[in-house]
Amino acid sequence: MRTEEYEIMDGLERNHWWFWGKRRILTGMMKSQCSMPPNPKILDIGCGTGGLLRELDSRGESYGVDITMEALRFAREKTAAPLVIGSAMQLPFRDNSFDLALCCDMLYHRDVEDVTAALKEAARALKTGGWLLITDSAFESLRSSHDEAMHTARRFTRASLRACVEAAGFSVKKLSNTNFFVFPAVWFVRVLLRNIRKPAGSDVYQPNVVVNAVLKGVMRLEAAMLRGSVSFPVGVSVLCVAHKQREGVR
Repeated sequence: MRTEEYEIMDGLERNHWWFWGKRRILTGMMKSQCSMPPNPKILDIGCGTGGLLRELDSRGESYGVDITMEALRFAREKTAAPLVIGSAMQLPFRDNSFDLALCCDMLYHRDVEDVTAALKEAARALKTGGWLLITDSAFESLRSSHDEAMHTARRFTRASLRACVEAAGFSVKKLSNTNFFVFPAVWFVRVLLRNIRKPAGSDVYQPNVVVNAVLKGVMRLEAAMLRGSVSFPVGVSVLCVAHKQREGVR
């Protein structure tokens, strides 16, 4: 992403409804979908400015890796977890090291040349029986100036993400869109207004306190629904929970 976006994200990700909601969904998936040992080893691939790592620190032995030093500089202020500069295409960790790997809003990026290859690399770093959690951008129709600022190479459907995850040797346990309840508003702004105005930069900004609180409530409801059997057919993002069930996944 553009360098200035790291500073924006760093300032917002603790309390902004979008980041807060994503963390709530992911921690809900860890509890409800992923059976792991006590104090699991957790790898945040593409950890960015460290907002998720701060949450993971209390849930296991966490590690972060990111391709940019700018991101890790911000992350270091939030977490005591080991942070390593490196690419998702060639993780600087040994085989069979982790119980859980997270790829959160990372696979979309143009620095990921091959999504399946990146997921195979995550599989290599995971123990047999380990888990993979993914969130990422959904639907090419939602592409906007936000994607330009974030260096987006691709947006996913559930089917396209499943194909990549299964090609990497994982078994998919849960697959859903997320940010379901805000999807109509985002679609309206990005699609219907696309020809009327062309906003510059990302969509990441701080809404007023009331709006932020309401949207947090919406995300709390969505996270609770996803912990059960609910899967949403549309949404701004896509979520996948997958399992490495056998040795030799590459």
